[in-house]
Amino acid sequence: GQGKAPGHGTQLAPAIPVSAHELPRDRDRFNVVTRTYRADSGRMSILLKETQVASADSGNDMEFAGQGIAAGGPGETGPSSGKSTWNLRIRERHVAGQVSGILNEIPEDLQDATGLQSAFAVDPDQPEYEVLGKLGAGNMGIVYSARQTSLNRELAIKTLKPDTPSVDHDQAMFVSEAVVTAHLVHPNIVPVHDLGRTADGKLFYSMKHVTGTEWSASMSQLTQEQNLEILLKVCDAVAFAHSRGVINRDLKPENVLVGEYGEVVVLDWGLAMTTDNFARRDSIALDFRGGAGTPVYMPPELAEETVDNVGIQTDVYLLGAILYEVLEGFPPHLLKETWAMDDPNAQLARIVDAVVRNEIEEDVYNDGELMQIARRALQTHPMDRYQSVAEFQDAIREYQLTGRAEELMQRVEEHPSDNYERYQSAVALYDEALRKWPDNRRAVDGDRRAREAYARLALKKGDVDLGLQILPESRHREFKAVRSQLKRAKRSRAIMRGTWSLATISAVAGAIVALLLYFQADHAKQLAEAEQDKAESAQKATSKALEDLESANGSLAVLRKEEKKLKDEKNQLNILASMAKNDLREAEKARDAAEEKEADALSSLTKVLGELRTARMNTEDARKETAEAEEGKADAEEKKVEAE
Repeated sequence: GQGKAPGHGTQLAPAIPVSAHELPRDRDRFNVVTRTYRADSGRMSILLKETQVASADSGNDMEFAGQGIAAGGPGETGPSSGKSTWNLRIRERHVAGQVSGILNEIPEDLQDATGLQSAFAVDPDQPEYEVLGKLGAGNMGIVYSARQTSLNRELAIKTLKPDTPSVDHDQAMFVSEAVVTAHLVHPNIVPVHDLGRTADGKLFYSMKHVTGTEWSASMSQLTQEQNLEILLKVCDAVAFAHSRGVINRDLKPENVLVGEYGEVVVLDWGLAMTTDNFARRDSIALDFRGGAGTPVYMPPELAEETVDNVGIQTDVYLLGAILYEVLEGFPPHLLKETWAMDDPNAQLARIVDAVVRNEIEEDVYNDGELMQIARRALQTHPMDRYQSVAEFQDAIREYQLTGRAEELMQRVEEHPSDNYERYQSAVALYDEALRKWPDNRRAVDGDRRAREAYARLALKKGDVDLGLQILPESRHREFKAVRSQLKRAKRSRAIMRGTWSLATISAVAGAIVALLLYFQADHAKQLAEAEQDKAESAQKATSKALEDLESANGSLAVLRKEEKKLKDEKNQLNILASMAKNDLREAEKARDAAEEKEADALSSLTKVLGELRTARMNTEDARKETAEAEEGKADAEEKKVEAE
């Protein structure tokens, strides 16, 4: 199957149900398609004619012949063997050594005073560079760790592999790589210090030895955010190179080193192509060839015989391919159908075919905004891609701010929740995006949508003040509608609170009056009961006195002398009894009056409670009428706004 072909011309490979974690981890299995090719006709299906850059040995220096200079030596005329005009002399570095770099003679007394005596006491045959060990090898070169004896520091030295297929051309491109890299002074590009040749004529250049890990080895262990930050730093290096007239043509994670302190360095500029803006075009080879690059990352124009279509958008494509790998775990042309291929040649042929037709693996796990950014960078035609690295970076940075907020809002809308947290996060992300880019239309629209949803949730939960706080005064009609609803809810709540307060005060006052009447009646009742107790006590005393009198009558014979006195006491007792009876009758009357007052108080309390119920009913009716009036007023206002 060929897969479907979108309108932009990019071919999409048919879906195969395997994912990146099933990708074989044997690096040798993909060695053929992940290495850099330099127009090697034996390996690439796109064949190119080789051109030669002649060389001439002149004493201890080496010159590369260029346009208008014959192979015999400088100053002679003859047929051109290349497309370059060289203005470069490469000194013999005699890797068996010399102390170099001091141009004028220093007096002996000054040497003693400054402690330089020991530095000048070095054996003149001591090597300038002492090789410590092999660091790695690429398709064309070998990199060694070395110590520079003149400064006693560790560097890296790169040399050409022996027996390269096209010695002159490869030497010219090697020198060009050194010159180009040396003139790209940037924190994310490896610094080149020296270019020379050994006594036997072997070219080398020295550069900073950056300790760290190839990005290709650490990418899967890093978070997406960490990988994006590394990619943005690589973009910084590439954008700087473009500003200096250099196009890399071979960007891939394998050529990026992540240092132990987080530094990001683009290492390999061996396929770099220069434009007229490069300041040292007189010192490099200009016979740039097509058909060069790393197949699984290459855009279609790198597979062409010429470099006519190669430009800054070529590097944009390669950066998009790296972003694709960050998202999926494998490069875009490493089609899933090739994963199980055992024949390297068949695998390479299929990948090269995918490059030529710009066929990209369609079956992806991540299909969000970042993948859309990658796909735009991976367009078939250069003019359909981002037109600069800066545009590509801006798209990623916009995603880092706006895209995450939009994805969060999408999840909220797909799975609604009464939790404020997601809405708060989305609003915060949009705020940050607008702070950094106030004219970001997507952020403006997304912020409005997030705030409106947040406010409606607050209205639903009754948090009116929170909802009003979320929605600032705005020109958006949606905000006005929500704010109107929130304000109406706030007014209704205020009316309810006021009505309930008045009713509560009236009820409390009535209850206090009723309680006072009740307490007064109860007090009168208690007084009447006390008087009744006194009357009963008096009556009991009278009864006892009468009993005593009767007993006394039995002793009349003995007490005759006291008879008159007793009669008087009897009369007095009769008077007291009469008074007690009168008091009893009064107490009974007082008790009856107190009971009547108590009944009146209870009747008053019942009447107050009835009035309270009536007041509540009137309040509810008033609230309903007020709400209906407010709704009518709001509807009228909305109709008026719509009419306007």
